[in-house]
Amino acid sequence: MKHFKHLFVFGRPAGGKSEFIDFMKQCEPSKRLRDFFIAPFDELDDYLFLTELADHEDIMQKLGVPRRLTERTSDGVAVKDDMFWGYAMERMNQVIRKKYLPNPKYYDERTLLIEFSRGIDHFSYKSALSLLDRDTLAKGAIIYVKVSFNESLRRNESRYQEKLKHSVLAHKCPEHIMNKYYREDDWAELTGGRQSGTIAINGVNIPFVTMENEPESKDPQVLEERYKNALQILNS
Repeated sequence: MKHFKHLFVFGRPAGGKSEFIDFMKQCEPSKRLRDFFIAPFDELDDYLFLTELADHEDIMQKLGVPRRLTERTSDGVAVKDDMFWGYAMERMNQVIRKKYLPNPKYYDERTLLIEFSRGIDHFSYKSALSLLDRDTLAKGAIIYVKVSFNESLRRNESRYQEKLKHSVLAHKCPEHIMNKYYREDDWAELTGGRQSGTIAINGVNIPFVTMENEPESKDPQVLEERYKNALQILNS
């Protein structure tokens, strides 16, 4: 059965990307493959690169070296310098190039989910995708989880408050970062406003689908229908 090799999961922070991935984690494997075309999967989220870099800069700061790309805030970790966006894509290239692409058999049996959010200009989706290796893009398909900026803000705060009930380590995307980077994005421009089709990046035609994710639902049956319809279009 045909399954996704690299499935890019895009959308604004708190817009539903993590819920999509959590749903797939809970889904029975044969059903997930049959209905959603996702094999046993691994995840790659560029937030990992932000936190690892922040840890590195914590050490360097103790040694007297000023922070450059990250900052610590009351809400968690944030981007300090726009150079981070290029760094994140190069780290993604590095990880995929070393860990996944050298093993063709990996893609016979597994899917790699690649998750990130972008905005406009030099930190847009087009800019980010353009920095990825062609071999990575050639195995890719994209689902864009669509919510408005106001809805993204609301969910960001709501989920943070819910996490605080259970852990003092709860974090969220800081509001100044939300406003600076995610108020607008280039997805509609990149796709020409189409709901599905392909986009050309670095000479590679990448299939995409845009999935409306408003109103918010926590009903598994509602989510299943949304995900199934979108992924069936993407895999057609």
